Amino acid sequence: MFNSIVLVMGDILEYFHSFTHNYGYAIILFALLIKMLLSPLTVMQIRSMKKLQEIKPELDKLQKKYKSEPEVLNKKLFELYKQHNINPLGGCFPLLIQLPILWALFKTIVKHSQAGKFLGDPPFLWIGSALANKLHNLDFTLAGHKISMPLIGRSLAEPDLILLVFYGFSMYLSQLLSTPATSSSPQQKSMGIMMAVFFPIILASYPSALVLYWLVYNIFSIVHQEYIMRVLLPREEKLKKTLKEV
Repeated sequence: MFNSIVLVMGDILEYFHSFTHNYGYAIILFALLIKMLLSPLTVMQIRSMKKLQEIKPELDKLQKKYKSEPEVLNKKLFELYKQHNINPLGGCFPLLIQLPILWALFKTIVKHSQAGKFLGDPPFLWIGSALANKLHNLDFTLAGHKISMPLIGRSLAEPDLILLVFYGFSMYLSQLLSTPATSSSPQQKSMGIMMAVFFPIILASYPSALVLYWLVYNIFSIVHQEYIMRVLLPREEKLKKTLKEV
């Protein structure tokens, strides 16, 4: 079944490439499609997070009051969640559903890269341009060792440092916007910075096509999240108040 999902995703990517004639733009459309398909899960996740933020003062009181009585605390937390109609796992469940899809997506892009489908494609931004042949590698010496780092990819099949930097920034921005405005926890801020550095390092040796997908997906996610928080949820709250008054 998993292989079938990979094949379907490959066909969709090829379909987008058939009229864009550029895998860079095909991947952007692909990321938009996946984001649209997963958008109901995103709404569910953010609603759950918002409800948890609203009852956080009550949670803190219970945790402080019953910190030495874990069984009583669990019972009180369950009652609080039930009272406010909250599923404490509501924020995690959408993420778990996405994992198989994201893994299949990863396999699809890597498979395309290994098959050489990104080679010979027209340039996408700076990737594959004339500049890529001149600045393909960044060579420098560190502690007496010569290091060669891929700066600009000659195709979407190769790593690209510039794209990784943008991806890291999008990760940090996403974490920043996901952190509640009421929270000033240094641990959360540090975690956002760590993820923005850690994930680009992991993807440093992978095709830039994969990094491009994650970058574009992050951008769509940030825009979608801001729309939900600033437009959709306030609109829902306003509608609830209107119905109560009626």
